[in-house]
Amino acid sequence: MARPPTHFFKFVPPGFLLNLSIPSSFLTNLNGKRCSEAILRRGRHEWSVDIDDGVFGDGWMRFVRENGVQEFDFIVFKNQGCMVFDVMVFEQSTCEKHYPNLFDKMEGEEPLTESETIRTHRPKKVKKRKRNDYAYEDEEIPQVGSGCFIGKMTPYVINKSRLYLPVDFWIPNRLKAGEMILRNNKGRSWKVELKKANERLLYLGSGFTAFLVANGMEEGDAFKFELAEKEEDKPPIVNFMLSAKQVCKVEWINQSQRDDSQKC
Repeated sequence: MARPPTHFFKFVPPGFLLNLSIPSSFLTNLNGKRCSEAILRRGRHEWSVDIDDGVFGDGWMRFVRENGVQEFDFIVFKNQGCMVFDVMVFEQSTCEKHYPNLFDKMEGEEPLTESETIRTHRPKKVKKRKRNDYAYEDEEIPQVGSGCFIGKMTPYVINKSRLYLPVDFWIPNRLKAGEMILRNNKGRSWKVELKKANERLLYLGSGFTAFLVANGMEEGDAFKFELAEKEEDKPPIVNFMLSAKQVCKVEWINQSQRDDSQKC
C-alpha cells in the first residue's frame, strides 16, 4: 500500500493570500477533516491556525504578516504528524524567503511612549462593556479629535484584521459603509471596505489585511488616523500615519528583503 504523502505546496495567486486551503486529498489521508487546528512551524517559532473546512482561518493572517508572505510566493508544508507542519516560504526567484525575526525587539529599539505620538486630549476610560459591543477589549479608547484619532494596534485588530472606528470620529464626519482609501506616510494607497456592524459600529474590513502586511504593523504599534479628503460621491481618503520608529522598521524590513533577494 502506498505511503500517504507528507508534503504539499501552495502557490499564492493574486487575491488569494488569505484564502489558502489544505488540499482535500491531503486532508483525507491525514484524516484531518475532523481537525480544527494546525500548528505551523518555521525555525524555532510556531503559529496556531484554525482550520475551517480545510481553509486556513484565525491565526493565518499573523503567520502571513510575521513571515512576509506575499502574492506569487510558494509555501511548502511538511507534515510532522497530528496536524503539525514544518513550513518553508519561497519567493518568485525560487529562493527561500529570509525574513527578519519580528518576534524579538530590534536592536536598540525602545518601547513607544506618549511623546512619540501626536496627542489630541487625555484618553478617557470606558465603562466596562461586553467584548462584542466594543472592539478594544477593555483598553483605553483612542484619543479622538474632530478630524482624526490616535490609537495603537491591539491583539484583536492584528488577529482579526478589523479596526473599529470610534463613534466620536465617524459619526461627526458622516462616514458610511463603502470604499475608503488609506494612505501611509510615503503616500502609497490601499483600498479598503468600510463595513457597518450596527448603528454604532463602523469598521475597516476587506483590504485592511493587505495594508497591515505591507506596512509591517504589529501589536502595540501606534498610529494616527486622519481624514484628509471627503468629497461627494468619492471614497474618503485617510492618512494612516505610522510612528517614526515604525516607518524606520518598515524601511529596514524592505531593505533586508531586497538584500536577501540579491544574495540569492
